[in-house]
Amino acid sequence: MRIVVFTVENIEFVPLVLDPLLDRYASDVVRVFISRSLLSWAFLRKRLRFFVRNRYPFCIRPGDLFRYCRSKVIRRGSHRTVLDYLEHRGVQAEYIEEIRTQAIRQRLRDLRPDLFLFLPFDKIAGAEFLSIPALGTFNLHMGKLPEHRGGLSAFWVLRFGDKEAGATLHRAVLKLDGGEIVGEVRLPVETRSMKKLMTQTFRAAGQMVADSIDRLEAGTWTAIDSRGRPEGYYLLPSRDDFREFYRRGCRLI
Repeated sequence: MRIVVFTVENIEFVPLVLDPLLDRYASDVVRVFISRSLLSWAFLRKRLRFFVRNRYPFCIRPGDLFRYCRSKVIRRGSHRTVLDYLEHRGVQAEYIEEIRTQAIRQRLRDLRPDLFLFLPFDKIAGAEFLSIPALGTFNLHMGKLPEHRGGLSAFWVLRFGDKEAGATLHRAVLKLDGGEIVGEVRLPVETRSMKKLMTQTFRAAGQMVADSIDRLEAGTWTAIDSRGRPEGYYLLPSRDDFREFYRRGCRLI
């Protein structure tokens, strides 16, 4: 099986997902593409009114914001970037800025992929892109589906006082977070720290992804029935959401 992985430049969380996959399938991963454009200027400009209306970043408590920013500056571990980590693991990897061009699609076809994996990835793929691999394209959503479509699921789990967090591997389709569910994991919420909950969820997601790839390779997977589950879409927290988050005793770090 020939696997192409797409991910983001986040050395804190990405290795937690990729380690179990590479432990089993390193010889099958023919290339990893890394996006550096998370929270790009285009993303920020598009939502400028939302940020101003909700007084970002002043809706975040100063001490919490300081600890969050400090955690992004201080790097721990032996690898400073995801590219460095992947090279250490012996995987061919490179940065990618755009995926919706004919040149990129042809490069990907030349790799003769069976499987595209977004683990996780921040770019939107079109229909032609999604159809390239023989077995399809699958996306890791770091939240419960369809309950927490969108993003920042760890924040929303804490903001709403959910008893369970989760992650989902689903087929990537044109509807955001809307494809068939291949695998999912649930874990009890035992912390009020968003970062700790994210770490726990990413670690659990890594094992779930590797197990799901086993089923995809064997052709034994069946879609998980999510009918009857609550549905919701959440992305950026408002000022009122942060108030409720802190009222519940939660914090970013």
